[in-house]
Amino acid sequence: MRPYTLLLLLFLACTTHEESETEIHPKVDDLIERVVSEYQISGVSIAVVYQGTKSLTINKGHTSDKLEWEITDTTLFSAQSISKTFTSLACLIAVKEGFLDLDIPITYYLPDFSVNSFHEEDASSKITLRHLLSHTSGLPPDAPVGNNFTPQFNGNVY
Repeated sequence: MRPYTLLLLLFLACTTHEESETEIHPKVDDLIERVVSEYQISGVSIAVVYQGTKSLTINKGHTSDKLEWEITDTTLFSAQSISKTFTSLACLIAVKEGFLDLDIPITYYLPDFSVNSFHEEDASSKITLRHLLSHTSGLPPDAPVGNNFTPQFNGNVY
């Protein structure tokens, strides 16, 4: 079973099943155990939220293969690229509804947006929403400060 299949099955189990949470939880728990074992995943945390209320929480394993910290309800995870799906969907719905345009400069919506470029002046006026959504804007993958590799100390980025 592929990991994305697990997410689909979890979604279906929690949204279309008439059983109570106490009946659903062991089935989902067993499914997660099998996928974690098969794919040698060090840890996973899943929460299903329905109408603002957390209806199911499952935490398994540790934050790394080194068993550094056990995963709990308060373990922080980096969202990374998972947010791209939701952002793209929201943008395309807004395009369909006529609120956004994929092909006008992003500075129309974000007038303070700027890019320092060695290659041309006013590069920010050439970047569109389509460029940003398709990763063709020419922006680097990580910010020089505050990126995934910047050490953290007391919540402050150094």
